[in-house]
Amino acid sequence: MQLDFFFGSNTPNGFFGFFDEFTNPESKDYDEYKKLYIIKGGPGTGKSSLIRKVIQSMEHALISDQNQHPQYPQYPKKLNHIERIHCASDPSSLDGAVFCGTGVRLIDGTPPHTVEPVYPGAYESIINLCDCWDEKQLESKRREISEAFQLEKDCRELCRSYLNAASRILDDSRKIVSKFTDIDKISRFSRLLIEKELKNKNSPGNIRGALSPGYIQGIERKRFLSTVTYEDITGYPQTIKSLCDRIYLIRDGYGAAANLLLTAVRDYALGNGFDFYSCRCPLDPENRLEHLLFPSLRMGIITSSRFFKFDITEQCEVNTVNYTRFTDMKALKSKKQLLNFFQRAVDKYISGAVSYLKKAKHIHDKLENYYTGAMNFNAIDSKANRLIAEIAQTTC
Repeated sequence: MQLDFFFGSNTPNGFFGFFDEFTNPESKDYDEYKKLYIIKGGPGTGKSSLIRKVIQSMEHALISDQNQHPQYPQYPKKLNHIERIHCASDPSSLDGAVFCGTGVRLIDGTPPHTVEPVYPGAYESIINLCDCWDEKQLESKRREISEAFQLEKDCRELCRSYLNAASRILDDSRKIVSKFTDIDKISRFSRLLIEKELKNKNSPGNIRGALSPGYIQGIERKRFLSTVTYEDITGYPQTIKSLCDRIYLIRDGYGAAANLLLTAVRDYALGNGFDFYSCRCPLDPENRLEHLLFPSLRMGIITSSRFFKFDITEQCEVNTVNYTRFTDMKALKSKKQLLNFFQRAVDKYISGAVSYLKKAKHIHDKLENYYTGAMNFNAIDSKANRLIAEIAQTTC
């Protein structure tokens, strides 16, 4: 099974990511990981291709009847799924991979999501692609490269300004709707949902607690399931369908009800040993939840909004929850004209952000051409093959 996420997002405050999960010793699942490989290089130097090649090699461990890789039979039998981490600037490019169950992670450690070793050699290893380029050739294009980097930076700053404007208007919309939202109703519904889906269920934390008393708290893995990219808003609903058989779909275009409901469920899940994916709002990742996915329960709570439209299919059992059940719609009607005006303004600002991300992508493509022409890709292929062999040894 493959899962698609973003680890970072373009936000009103610039790029924001959860890449510190890879190197944070305080992370509750930190000890489960044996090795982190950090790739260093420039644009167009083959980082994404290397990640993709390693993923393809590990896929054999998932699809083989014996769960063994044909070239490296010692590949792990415990590999249960692969997380593909997509680039927020270009979703077709990969920023990393998590080989769940093996203890191995692979990450692009270059800006804007710089990752550096905490325990070099003991836990992290650097995969250096900088020694595979012709530095003289790059030096000959020094002026063009430095100008392109600056132009791309300027475009991303303008994107940030547009997203900031959109975020402010969305906050104003939520404040208006919140005045007509019944918090007690949301609390009661949250308790009923918890009672039905989480209470008295055997959680991963309970199993851990039986082995290590006191270690019952759940593990929250923070991700983005959608973000603003040069292609507009990009998301991965198939990830939900891969992890969940049952869905609670919260239709809440304003976000006044959904975040309260999700926060209540999240808090209970953490305190009672449930491990879950916590997918954040790309315009306010530190404060607002959009989705909760519980792999052990095959259940998810999903928000359907401007930033993520979930396509209901027969693959999931869907229970729809409309924000209207928690909202005084008669009273809110007096604010509809203003809210519609705000929505049109948000759409315009999001479109402006996307247009500058497109310009940034065009400039980045030029940068990649400078570096691609200076790379020795045979040397990179050799590094990739050595890495694949090393991962096989690490995970056996």
